[in-house]
Amino acid sequence: MVARARDDELNEDVLAQNILLGFPYADVAEMGSSVVTVTNNDPHRAQQLADTLARKIWQSRRLFEPRFVDVAEALDAVAATDDRVVLLDMGDNVGGGSPADGTALLRGLDARRIAPSLVCLRPDVGRTCHDRRRRQHRHAVDRRCVDRHQGPPLHTTATVQRLCDGRFCESAARHGGFTEFDQGPSAVVQTAAGVTVLLTSRRVPPFSLAQLTSCGLDPRAFRVIVAKGVIAPQAAYREVADRMILVDTPGVTSADMTRLPYAHRRRPMFPFEPDTVWP
Repeated sequence: MVARARDDELNEDVLAQNILLGFPYADVAEMGSSVVTVTNNDPHRAQQLADTLARKIWQSRRLFEPRFVDVAEALDAVAATDDRVVLLDMGDNVGGGSPADGTALLRGLDARRIAPSLVCLRPDVGRTCHDRRRRQHRHAVDRRCVDRHQGPPLHTTATVQRLCDGRFCESAARHGGFTEFDQGPSAVVQTAAGVTVLLTSRRVPPFSLAQLTSCGLDPRAFRVIVAKGVIAPQAAYREVADRMILVDTPGVTSADMTRLPYAHRRRPMFPFEPDTVWP
């Protein structure tokens, strides 16, 4: 579709043509895809080209519907291989604004005793571990619910393995060009099932492996790592992964738009109302 838009720009009277995908988390009436065509003082020509490309997109709309991999399917895939796998937690995408405390994959890994595996959470208990200042067995609620989308808390007994200050640096080219990070006082704990959990005090997106190595964790030592992101973490985590799986987890950044409680979008609208007719 973008190539088609670029082809139209080869006409000397077409100054620019762009496809605006539309931000799906913006609950506004204007949400959705659009085509914008700019011509040299020829509004009729602009409308004609925009309508033609928009109609082509609409006719292909079902080709753009994703196939989602849910938590159970992702964990089945992990269990069926010895590969090192990074599970990308789409519903708790920190860079997209999520609270970083979704438990769907943690609960699944813990229940199936898939280890060694690693999950990073901001459940607001990392600082509590620091305050205790000693290794110990402790019963903890690994996550306090921020909202109903992120999943229920995991109640577990975990061993505090080490504490760190949460500061780290990244020198490679990564998303946004950030180099200095501070995730606050953090603690590395391990559940009885062998799942390692990095508990942080601040919400930091998984743009850098230094988030792990600065806390004494070797990413290559884990068979499964959960990265709470979608695209941005891949630059860093592909260095330690044989395979990456995009997982359709619940959460405020759910990839399945039909899960979200829109109040202001227009209706009908595809794919929410699949029988929508575009005039």
